[in-house]
Amino acid sequence: MVRRRAEVSLYLDRHPEAYDIYKIRRPVDIAVALVEAGIKKLRGKNQSEVAKIIGATQAGVSAYLERHPKAYDTYKILRPVNIGAALKKAGAKKLRGKNHAEVAKIIGVTRKGVSLYLDRYPEAYDTYEILRPVDIGPLLAEARVEKLRGKSHSEVAEIIGATRPVVSGYLNRHPEAYDIYKILRPVNIGTA
Repeated sequence: MVRRRAEVSLYLDRHPEAYDIYKIRRPVDIAVALVEAGIKKLRGKNQSEVAKIIGATQAGVSAYLERHPKAYDTYKILRPVNIGAALKKAGAKKLRGKNHAEVAKIIGVTRKGVSLYLDRYPEAYDTYEILRPVDIGPLLAEARVEKLRGKSHSEVAEIIGATRPVVSGYLNRHPEAYDIYKILRPVNIGTA
């Protein structure tokens, strides 16, 4: 039987123990959570990061900030940036030859935001002459197992002419490559 949200909400108000019984996440009073977290924890964070800190959803934080825009200044939370407009403002001269992380720093957004934008609008690579990410899969295949066997991420990067973060990112997305090319897996000291 499907219940309306209002009925469920009313039931939970009358029976707060139901949150624990049915393992329902308790609603977060965002205003109170922001005050409790304080400016020190929230300064310079984006909406997603604020949501994680206060235990709310990103959509909830976004809706709250839309209704209470002064909270951006009060808690020094980063305002959402129109990445397309920011790229245009920065211009091709500043962005030419830069990777995603460098572009993100220049326009004041996250690297993930830049990557998602460029995935959606790949023509921006050419417009602003931004470096495209390298697919190192073919480079690993070209280097072959004999050269890569027992090598660390840094050593693999040097062999194939890539950076260590690019190699690490690729291996995180394609863990089967560790077995195929016999590359050393990083050791997590906390579990070793």
